[in-house]
Amino acid sequence: MTTFQSWLGLVILMLGTIVGIFTRSMTVIVLCVTIGLVLLSLATIAESAQGAYHRALGLPMTRNQLRTILRQSPTYAFESGLFDAYPNADRAPGYPLLRLDGEYYVRVKLFYRYLRQEDTAYTFALPSRAPAVFDCEAYYREGADLFEHDERVYVRLAALGLRLRIRGARAELYEAEQADNRGGIGGREDKP
Repeated sequence: MTTFQSWLGLVILMLGTIVGIFTRSMTVIVLCVTIGLVLLSLATIAESAQGAYHRALGLPMTRNQLRTILRQSPTYAFESGLFDAYPNADRAPGYPLLRLDGEYYVRVKLFYRYLRQEDTAYTFALPSRAPAVFDCEAYYREGADLFEHDERVYVRLAALGLRLRIRGARAELYEAEQADNRGGIGGREDKP
């Protein structure tokens, strides 16, 4: 419904304005611009309300909701004393940090040097730590350790025993116990 409403708003806005210009009718232009903008605004409000209602029912997040969160997520240059962060060529200078249901997620590409994949099983072998194996889920659900979205895979930092501290455009990753002593964030109990 909201997609149709958005398209209808755009069509009325554009075609009405063009017709108004050719007929030199200021009334048609004002009316079409007003109706088009109202329809676009209502579509945006309806989409937001639908997402809130969807989440209030406890239903899983939709791909569109996740896509919106990803677009709005800040990008950080990650660093750690535990491992070498793999540089991101896709979205310089760093990776988006997603916060979903109180948990922090980052692309697995950050751990590329320490990652092995077999089918849907991903093994993270960070230095001086036991390997952690997670099965990649096809979509995000609350508490997922590893999930795929738009051909990219994201891992929950707490599942790797990592927490983070943000300093400007940089995000420092630490072991969970070490981060607790340094004021790090990254688990459900912490607020950004």
